[in-house]
Amino acid sequence: MATVTQSFAEVYVLRKMQKKRMEEMERREIVVKDKATNGTDQGHCTSYDEGNNGVESGCFSISDNRDRDLQCALELQTQRPDYAARKSCYMDLTKLIDIGVKNHCCCVLVFDSSVFTPIPEGVGREGTRERMPEYCVTGGTGLIASYLVKTLLHKGCTVRATVRDPEDIEKVNFLLEMNGAKERLRLFKADLMVDGSFDQAIAGVDGVFHVASPVLSPHDGQTAQALIVEPCVKGSLNILNSCSKAGTVKRVVLTSSCYAIQHWEDSRRICPLNESHWSDLEYCKSENLWYAYAKTLAEKAAWEVAKERGLDLVVVNPSFVVGPLLSPQPSSTLKFVLHLIKGISGGYQKRYVGFIHVEDAVDAHILAMEESRASGRLICSGSVAHWSDIISMLRAKYPQYPFESKPISQPGEEYQHSFDTTKIMNLGFPGFKSLAQMFDDCVKSFQDKGLL
Repeated sequence: MATVTQSFAEVYVLRKMQKKRMEEMERREIVVKDKATNGTDQGHCTSYDEGNNGVESGCFSISDNRDRDLQCALELQTQRPDYAARKSCYMDLTKLIDIGVKNHCCCVLVFDSSVFTPIPEGVGREGTRERMPEYCVTGGTGLIASYLVKTLLHKGCTVRATVRDPEDIEKVNFLLEMNGAKERLRLFKADLMVDGSFDQAIAGVDGVFHVASPVLSPHDGQTAQALIVEPCVKGSLNILNSCSKAGTVKRVVLTSSCYAIQHWEDSRRICPLNESHWSDLEYCKSENLWYAYAKTLAEKAAWEVAKERGLDLVVVNPSFVVGPLLSPQPSSTLKFVLHLIKGISGGYQKRYVGFIHVEDAVDAHILAMEESRASGRLICSGSVAHWSDIISMLRAKYPQYPFESKPISQPGEEYQHSFDTTKIMNLGFPGFKSLAQMFDDCVKSFQDKGLL
């Protein structure tokens, strides 16, 4: 989208003031400065007047909490997008650099000039902005899904998140407390194994992120069939059936896994692995790689149904997801990391693993949904490392924790590999965070939540 010349937008964000000055201030143009202008006097703003949508009768009082001030500006933008749109541009407030106070009478928002972009096609003559998309995110309390919900709300989208039990406040309350959730988030009860249970959540939405999936990986084939394989496969088919019935879904983004790519007899001879490679189902069964088996089977079934129903399906194949927690308790993957740090998992796996920061995984999903050129499978993986190297790196930074020190044998191969991410990078993906940042963010969130 083309960038518009800097510093010409009007924002109409007014500081709280006495009634006698309102008439004068309502006529004022509030300056939006590019960061190159070196901006304004320091000072920040907080809390808007919800009773009048935070505008015209005065919305800000000065605060020293910059993060809260930026969020207030975001809330104002999402509640009253017409104020920016009617001036032939809109602003991405996630790129807001600072808020300053000018002459003690109005707020000055300081942006990078790249945030000014033309009004999207479809804006009416009255100047109101085009309706933001509405999305369904399945498995809303999961690691990737919860970050998707948060990011979509931050972008101004309306979100429907499916969970097992919307009445279980202990598990879902962190979603309801997200910024924008009160106005634009609805929770729906749905079960991967129940036919039609996603119909209501999906009916009428513009796009679906199917993220929900069991992760627990038992080594017994019969148990795995019930706990992993059937929910993965049947859940994907149920959701695609609901998308087909809805008739409004423009695109489905399915979360698969690099495990659906990397496991077959001679895979160690291929470097790097790319989207054309598939894990071999018989090989996965013989090696008790049940999560890889389930993800591979579910993805293949999804492609068949999408083709039959004429659905626009894009699949994201992330590697092992690491990063900070949003939910009160860790997901299965982060619980695995937590137990390694606490030394209570019985040992570490003797294998190389690809890792991806949860924020990168979420960015990949949104790119897969929004980028018209996205198609097929998209590998989403950063660095590949051995678990022993991860533990050594963390032990050096956090010597106060016991960590696992004993290697244990697990199903699968212990061999170095890599993934070709050219396809997603060519779509404009900015790049992947480092292993150090992934795990530092993870450990810090464990500490903040009292889990370490």
